[in-house]
Amino acid sequence: MDNDMYCINLIKRIVGLTLFCILFSCNNLSAQSQLLLNIDDPQHGVLLPLVIQDKQYDILLDSSQAFNFLDASLHFKLKTLADSRSQDLTIISSGEEHVEPLDYKLGAYKLRSKQPIIAAHLFFYAKYLGKNVQGTLGVSALRDYSVYINFDKGQFAINEDINTFVNKNDFSKIEIVKNENKLPVVEVAIGNKKIPFLINTLDVLSGRLTKTTIDSLIESGEISDVFFGANVNNNKLSGQRLVRVKEIKIGKLIYRDLLMGESVENSIGLGLLKRNEVAIDFSGEKVFLKKGKKFNSPDSIDKSGVYLIKDNDKLLIAWLDNRGPAARVSIQRNDVIISINGNSVTGKDLWKVRSILEGEIGEKIDLTLLRNEKEIHFSFYLDEDFNRNNT
Repeated sequence: MDNDMYCINLIKRIVGLTLFCILFSCNNLSAQSQLLLNIDDPQHGVLLPLVIQDKQYDILLDSSQAFNFLDASLHFKLKTLADSRSQDLTIISSGEEHVEPLDYKLGAYKLRSKQPIIAAHLFFYAKYLGKNVQGTLGVSALRDYSVYINFDKGQFAINEDINTFVNKNDFSKIEIVKNENKLPVVEVAIGNKKIPFLINTLDVLSGRLTKTTIDSLIESGEISDVFFGANVNNNKLSGQRLVRVKEIKIGKLIYRDLLMGESVENSIGLGLLKRNEVAIDFSGEKVFLKKGKKFNSPDSIDKSGVYLIKDNDKLLIAWLDNRGPAARVSIQRNDVIISINGNSVTGKDLWKVRSILEGEIGEKIDLTLLRNEKEIHFSFYLDEDFNRNNT
């Protein structure tokens, strides 16, 4: 009998200890709860599901802005939704109105902070990136959190504790430079200069440089090449300088041969970020970088003089460099590409098609185009020298 009672008491203790461990584990998981998303093609825009009052919108992570934006075409839709629930949900339009979303989440992850949303025309971003973009998510909604992006695996995560993502022995830690809008600005070393750079997850280039910075780096020999071509900046397509920077250093990491565009501020874009695993601790004001599989991948430049966008699933030539090989064979702006090198582009990823036009110098390109509802065929050879001619 004594042995039986001993066994019963032992079993009770084991069960009790097991239940305690389970409860303790669950409490810890709750405290460390996070959102982990698989995202498609993050090196060309980190597209996230923003949920407002049970409605999902596809928005891009924009670390260069404090505020959040939704396309102006959604203004009526959101306003109608708010009115139907007798709630105050208005959109800033021309700076006149403010919004307080009642239910504001990334996927299933509810954000504590309720931030204004601004109505803006974002159609070009969608066409430029080839994605269904309905808005952008700025830093103000993320200031209590840390975010992590694994470009190699196509993963995005958000949590309140940076240690969930980062083994600090494996990552290079960079302090965020103090600034009024609390944006992720870090110090970058180029040659003997240390310059504040804004991290911009909306820019597909490796970065941007001001005119003053470019002129200074050319003079000091830190720039190996200067190009003149099409570039997208501030939601517009325009011609400007593109430069190849020999080397920059961020924290302990050294990056080489970076293609950067001219702009009104110095910034780091996805072209550089995609070479890393990236964690941004907004509350702790730190950035963590770890070498990824693409760390040594070179930045390539267009060699066709053609600039493509995706418009209603059509690959459209939105801009044509008159100096380039495509223009020399009479390809025109607004021509629609049907096939490239004999392969249909229907349903093809915009960036994969663009990469073909960034191929090897001297490579032959065969295009079948649609112009005025007629199919026409052109051939030309990729070239880079025309980009260096500013005339």
